[in-house]
Amino acid sequence: MDSEKPTFLNDPLRNFDIIGHLDDYQFAALKEIVVPRKFKAGEMIVEEGDRSDLLWFLVRGSIEVIKHDKSARNEVSMTRIDERCVFGEISFLHSYSRTASVRALTDCGCVSLSRQDLEKKHPDGKHVLHEMTYQIARINTERILDGDELRLKSLRSETQGLRERISSGKAVLFTVLSVALMGVVGKMLIENNAVLDICILGLALIPFLFFLKNAGKCVEYFGVNGNHFVRSLFEGIIAALLVVGILVGGIFGIAQSGVVENFAFDFKSLIPTVGSGLLTYLIYVLLQELVCRGVVQNSLREFLNDESGWRSVLLTAIIFGLIQIPAGLWAAGTATAGGILFGFFYLRHTNLVGVTIFHYLAGLFGGTALQNLISG
Repeated sequence: MDSEKPTFLNDPLRNFDIIGHLDDYQFAALKEIVVPRKFKAGEMIVEEGDRSDLLWFLVRGSIEVIKHDKSARNEVSMTRIDERCVFGEISFLHSYSRTASVRALTDCGCVSLSRQDLEKKHPDGKHVLHEMTYQIARINTERILDGDELRLKSLRSETQGLRERISSGKAVLFTVLSVALMGVVGKMLIENNAVLDICILGLALIPFLFFLKNAGKCVEYFGVNGNHFVRSLFEGIIAALLVVGILVGGIFGIAQSGVVENFAFDFKSLIPTVGSGLLTYLIYVLLQELVCRGVVQNSLREFLNDESGWRSVLLTAIIFGLIQIPAGLWAAGTATAGGILFGFFYLRHTNLVGVTIFHYLAGLFGGTALQNLISG
């Protein structure tokens, strides 16, 4: 009978803890009553609901434990088991119906042991069964304890993640409220004052600093980093040139078509006046991107658990578009469209370098072109 059994039974079966206590005589007798089986990947080894007293040793390969719902139509994968594991202990000890099905994930080599054969054919069957029962109880107890520890670690991780998401939500709320409130009050006092806008955005960063302190986040998380610095800088310049080119081309086409009466487009008007205003605008754009992309968009992405990032981009753009409504629908629409454009660009490298250059150049030249169209 030994000659018919695969060679993998010689040593691997000896390594299973459940029968590791057997002496050579008991082990040799056990080998005479076990049955080796081979299964192809995808083949069912055990069917849920079947009655059997077989204990299975997985010597080689991987299997999947699955259960079916009440309708028996849908199956749910419970766990994956790799070699040197046993399964079917409940049916082996109590002759109960199988509580789950087992399917081979890869080509498998298994060995089955019948409780009835163990008790009747093994010369020391009752003692061996008693020891195996003890080992099964010990192993399953360890599995339960390990499972509880894993669940506890998972619960701690989920709790920490929830705290971070709540903290991110607070950062979004406080920052947006600060920008909106100070913006409305400021515009009531002074119109079109870039210095005021910079002060508003600077004050709006106070919740951001508070968030950094309490959430344990580093500034790199909010885009203040050098990720793909040169590439993002280059792409920011290219993107700005494309957007400005499209805007200027469209406006020039409108001027040539005569759709807008008495409107003539002067390319010289696109050249900005060199002065302190350029530096002020750069500082304003940098702070705006830090608030919009670095703080709000990143915080919304974590709060919403938004892996792709597109929901946080759209929501951020809509929020800051609504804040611009007091300045007019044109300003609100422009802010929303720009927010979507800059938000998706920011997702490429998650640093503020490229998107700031993109925003600065597009706003400097494209904004001037749009202003010409509006005033014309």
